[in-house]
Formats: sequence, C-alpha cells, structure tokens
Amino acid sequence: MDVRLDCPSEHRFLMTEFLAQRGFRVVEDGFDCVIAERDSFVPEDHSVVAILYRRDRLEDFDRFLKELAVFRDQSQGGGPVGAFILGQNHDCFELLKHRDICFFRAEDERVFCVLAGGREFEVRQKLYELEKRLQRKGFVRIGKSQIVNLLAVNEIVPWLGGRILLRLDAVPEKLEVSRSYVKQFKAALGMI
Repeated sequence: MDVRLDCPSEHRFLMTEFLAQRGFRVVEDGFDCVIAERDSFVPEDHSVVAILYRRDRLEDFDRFLKELAVFRDQSQGGGPVGAFILGQNHDCFELLKHRDICFFRAEDERVFCVLAGGREFEVRQKLYELEKRLQRKGFVRIGKSQIVNLLAVNEIVPWLGGRILLRLDAVPEKLEVSRSYVKQFKAALGMI
C-alpha cells in the first residue's frame, strides 16, 4: 500500500523502514492514505484517510498496521473468504465483512454498500472493480448499477419481460435482475 508519511524529519528514515517492513511504501503522490505522527497532519481533502500514531504507543500502532496489511491482502483477492471492504458512513470508517454485505449499488458516480437492516456505507471502489474482485466470493452483477451477494438472496421470482426479482433476507428492498444480466445471473447459480 502506498502511503504518505508525515512525521518529524529526524524520525522519517526510521519510520519509512518501519513501514516498509510491514508492506507499506512511502510516496509523495498517488498515496492510498496518510500516516502521520499525532496531529502533525490534517488533510484538507476530506476524502483522504489519515492514520495518526503516537511515538509512545508504537506497539499498538504496529499491531494496527499488521491488521491493516491483512485487510489489504484480503481486499486484493489474496485472503480468505472472510475478507473486508472499507466502508465510510459520514466521518467514520468501518471494515465490512463480505458475508455481511447484501448488495452494492452505484448512484451519481458514487458506490454504496448495503448491509443487513439497510445500513449503508460508501465505498471507494468502482462497481466494475467490485464485480471483478468479488465474483469468486458469490457476488454477481444484476444490473448496470447493482451487484448482489448470492448468499443474501432469500427468494428468486421470475418477473415480467424476462427479468427476475430477488427478495433478500436482511433488507426490505427487492432487487431486479435486468434482462441483460439474467443469463449471467443464471450461470452464477448453475441454472444454465
């Protein structure tokens, strides 16, 4: 993961090495997040994730980085089925387990993840990226703007015009598989 490091210059070399040993590369541009010594950096761009650490709590920070590295590996498809997606709700971030996700929907160039009970989180990935990354984990594109977790589907109902209606266990919404995605949906279920 590429990160921007913001810390006092006398600690920069050691922190760069510390991060490199944990799979993080320090860069100035094109970073995924900012790692900063406590309160030394406040991003002007609110879409930037900033991780703050304290030098007197490096053991806790190290533990967090190891967990983040596992999350990174899993989110890139290399991890077990219990991998995560990073979701944002207002100013808070949460690691969302794949099995808890009911569906993704795109709306106004933003992508949202819907969990049981209708809880929603915005995610950074584009829908096509999620489709590619999660297809082996039971997620299937059902329309131009939706991907569903097959494990969340409770009922499949043939619908008008060759479409399919899906009822999900954990959310009150019903999802429609559009005609152009019916064949792909049936193939994912082994119906073809």
